[in-house]
Amino acid sequence: MSDSAATESLVNEPQFLSKDSAERLFRVQDTEGQSPDFVENRDLLAEIYETIHNLTTVAYEKGTLEFPDTGEVYRAFTGARRERGNRKALPDSEEFRGLLAILAGQSSPLIHFIREINFDKGEFKIKTRYATPSSSKENAIRRAYQTSLIKSGLMIRGAMQEGATTTAWGEVQSAIKTAGGLAELSVPYKAERADLLLRNLFLRPPAGADALQQGHYQKINQEQRLWLYVPLIKDLQKSGVLRVVLNNDLRESDTKNFARLPDFIYFYEADKIKARYMNLCLFLTTDSLGKYGELSLFSEAHAARSEPEALFEAGGKLVESILKNIKGGGKQPSAAEAEVFAEALKLAEIVRKQLEKKAQDDEQKALSTIADGVRKQENLVEIYRRGQRLRFEEKFLRRFLADQIPNMLIGTVPPRQTLGYGKNTPLEEFERVFALAKNTAATTAAIDMALDIFNKSGDDFFLNLIEEILDLDRTSETKLQQYTSPVSILKLKEALKAGYTRELPFWRRLWLMLTGGEVDPRDILEAKTRRLAEAEKRIQRHRDASAAGKRSDAQRAIKERARENMGDKKGSERETMQKMLQYIDSSWQKNSFPGRSALRAEKSLGSRFYIDKILDGVDGGGAGYSDILRIPVQNEDGGIYITKSFLQQKGPSVKKSYDQKIDELIPILTGTKIDEVRKGAARRNHMLYSAIVKFMENRK
Repeated sequence: MSDSAATESLVNEPQFLSKDSAERLFRVQDTEGQSPDFVENRDLLAEIYETIHNLTTVAYEKGTLEFPDTGEVYRAFTGARRERGNRKALPDSEEFRGLLAILAGQSSPLIHFIREINFDKGEFKIKTRYATPSSSKENAIRRAYQTSLIKSGLMIRGAMQEGATTTAWGEVQSAIKTAGGLAELSVPYKAERADLLLRNLFLRPPAGADALQQGHYQKINQEQRLWLYVPLIKDLQKSGVLRVVLNNDLRESDTKNFARLPDFIYFYEADKIKARYMNLCLFLTTDSLGKYGELSLFSEAHAARSEPEALFEAGGKLVESILKNIKGGGKQPSAAEAEVFAEALKLAEIVRKQLEKKAQDDEQKALSTIADGVRKQENLVEIYRRGQRLRFEEKFLRRFLADQIPNMLIGTVPPRQTLGYGKNTPLEEFERVFALAKNTAATTAAIDMALDIFNKSGDDFFLNLIEEILDLDRTSETKLQQYTSPVSILKLKEALKAGYTRELPFWRRLWLMLTGGEVDPRDILEAKTRRLAEAEKRIQRHRDASAAGKRSDAQRAIKERARENMGDKKGSERETMQKMLQYIDSSWQKNSFPGRSALRAEKSLGSRFYIDKILDGVDGGGAGYSDILRIPVQNEDGGIYITKSFLQQKGPSVKKSYDQKIDELIPILTGTKIDEVRKGAARRNHMLYSAIVKFMENRK
C-alpha cells in the first residue's frame, strides 16, 4: 500500500485529547466527564501518559516511525520511576494493560492503541503500539495509523508471496477422512480467509471484565475500525489483494445458523480461490456434510471426486440442494458446517466468473494473435474462402465481419451491404473475405498490388475490393488520406474509372477514344449498379442451391430413418436408453448411486424429455423398460437406479459387500461415545445399504 493511499484513507483526524488538555486533566482534581477508574488511578495514569508521550515524541522527531509497543512503554515507565526514586509497587503486566485501556477508552482518548499486522517466520502476529498527540503541526496519532496501514499491507503482500495464505489441502483431505466431522478436524483449513486475521485487529476484554472495562475496549475497537480495519480492507481491495464477499442475503434468511455468519474476506489469488472451492466440494462429498443434501446429488458429486470439471458442476448442485433443504426446515447444521456451505455457495459464483473471464481473455488473446498476423502482412490478407477449411474459428471470423477488430478494414465478395449481413447470416453466402490493416503502409501496398495486376492482366477484382473496403464514394478526401497518400488515391480512382469504362457499350467506348472525352459519371454509376445486380443474382442462386441441398438432405434423412427398425419409433429414446445403461453401470462401479435428479442433470445422456420418459416407464413397470430397475430408498424421491445386467453379473458380490458395510456400521450406531455427526452419517448409509441388500434379496 502506498503512503498516498494510506493518507487518503485518513481524510479526517482521529479523536484525541490534546497534550495541554491532558496535563490540565491530570493536575485538576475534576471528575466531570471521566470514568471512575480514571479518577481512581489519576496519578498512575499521568505517569504512563507522560511516558508514552515522550516515546512518541522521540520516535516522531527521529523519523523512525516506530511507535512504542507495550514492552517498550512498560520498560520506559519502570525506568522513569526508578530515576525519580518512586518505590510504590509496580503494576503487573495485566494491570498495566488495563491502565492503558483506561487512557484509550475515555470519550476523548488520551492515547491510541495502534494495532499492526506483522508476518514473521511463517506466521501472522498482531502487535500493539501506542501514540499520543505530538506538539508538531502534523498529528502523530494520524501518522501512527498511516504507518500501520502501510506496514500491515506490506506484511500481507509478503505473506501471500511466501505462500502462507494457502491451505495445506493434502493434509486437510487426509484428516477429514478419519475425522467424524468438522468439529473433530484438527488441521487448519482457512488459510485463504483474511477475515480471520483482520478480526484479530480488534481487542477482547479480559475474562471477567465489568461493564466499565468492556466500555473502554468498545471505544478502542471503534477507533480501530474507523482508522485501521476499514481503510486497510478498502485499500487492499482496491489494489486487488483482498476480495470481499458479503453474506447479508444468508444472514437475513430464516436459518438461525446463518444469523451470525461473517462476511468472507479472501487473500485474492485466482488459482488459490479456485483450489479452495474445489476442496470445499470435496468436503461436501464426505458423509458428515453430504448428508444434508439430496442423496442422488451426493452420489453424483462423490463419483466426480477425481474429475475437476465434473466436480465443479456437481459440487455446485449439491451445495444448492443442501441450502435448499436447510432453509426448508430440514436437519440444521452446526455453525462451522453452515459456514462451509455458505463459502462453497459464494465461491462457486466467484470461480464461475473467473472461468468466464479467463475464457474471454483467452479468446481475446487468440483474436489479437490473428489480427497481429494480418497486420504483419502489410497488405490485403484473405481470411476466408468458400469451400475451404476455415483458417480460424468461426466466432473470430464473425468478429472481423462485425468490424469489432480495432484498426482493421474488411472487404467481402459479395459486398456485405448486398447480403444485408447480420449475425445470423450463413458464412457460406460469402465467396471470399479479406482483411486490411488500417495503416498507410498496408493500404498503399494493397493499392500498388491491385494496380499492378490490373495493368498486367486487366483484372480489376482487387481494385473493386479496395473500393469497397475504403468506401470510396462516401469517404472524404481528408479521411482517405489517413489511409494512404493522395497520389495513391488518385491512381486508384483513375484505374477504377478505366475498369468501369470497359463495361460501356462498344459505340460509347469508341466515341470516347476518338474524341478523347471523359466518361460520364452517370455511366460509371450505371456500371456499378449492373455489378451489384449481378452480385445479388449470384447470392440468390447460391441460396436457392443451398435450400435445394437442404431439402434433399432432409428427404434422404427421412428415407434412412424409415429404413431403421420400424418397431422403434423413437430413435432418440433408444439412443438415450443405451447411454443411461452405460452411465448407471459406470456409476455403480464407482460406488455412486444415480437417482432421477442425477440422471436428469447428466448432460451426456441427451434430452431430459427422453430421460423422464424412460424413468417413468421404469417406475411404472412399462414394457420395453425392464433393462433398468428402481431400488426404493426412504426419503429419496424416485429411489436409485441399477441395470438388470449389472445386477445379474455382480449382484451377489455387491450384496456381500454391502452386508459387510452394514455390519461395520453397527458399532457406530450403537456406540455411546460416538458423536451425533458420525451417527447421523451412519444412519443415512445404513438406510441406503439396507435398501440395496433388501432389493437384491427380493430379486432372488
